[in-house]
Amino acid sequence: MPTGGYDEGYRVCPCFWGDKPAELVLAAIEMFGSVPGRRAIDLGCGEGKNAAAMSRAGFQVVAIDKSDLAIANARSTFADADVNWLACDITKISGPPAAYDLVIATGSLHCLKSEEEIVEAISLMKKLTKKSGINVLSSFNDGLQDMNGHDEDFVPTLLSHQKYVELYNDWEIIKSSNVLQRDAHPHNGVEHSHSITRILVKRPV
Repeated sequence: MPTGGYDEGYRVCPCFWGDKPAELVLAAIEMFGSVPGRRAIDLGCGEGKNAAAMSRAGFQVVAIDKSDLAIANARSTFADADVNWLACDITKISGPPAAYDLVIATGSLHCLKSEEEIVEAISLMKKLTKKSGINVLSSFNDGLQDMNGHDEDFVPTLLSHQKYVELYNDWEIIKSSNVLQRDAHPHNGVEHSHSITRILVKRPV
């Protein structure tokens, strides 16, 4: 099944995305402080750098990715992290509702097939989140996209930055950005760039 176009990289580089967690994930972790018994879920975890960071911060973590190679790399690279790694398609998940303090989807939603699937995925993220819980989202948007570093069959679904923000207009938006970021994947070294939406939001009580 399609896995977002990254399996070639996962096969060649056992730590394709590196081990440094996303800044907004670290910001979310810091917001919770040392409260015990927290739960987190990573939807489209890749090789697990964010899931591992949440686990090391004391969260009980479920991390999901549809790529078997990504999950295998995650288990190997972050063997010290107590994470429940699952190879699963995020579009097949339905619950449990209000079960998680922190729900993240970083770099996964634009890999879905349609705007409808992205909207449904964000609805799921909100459903999974406890009152006063946090969502972190990072996704390519419909701004400038240079796909030179990607496989030719990789065609992301691109929503506008404003659309992503609007999907959380009933939550407290703590941080939101729309940035053009340069990148180079380690398996080919081809420089390219992406317009990326990043959002950190809090569910109302």
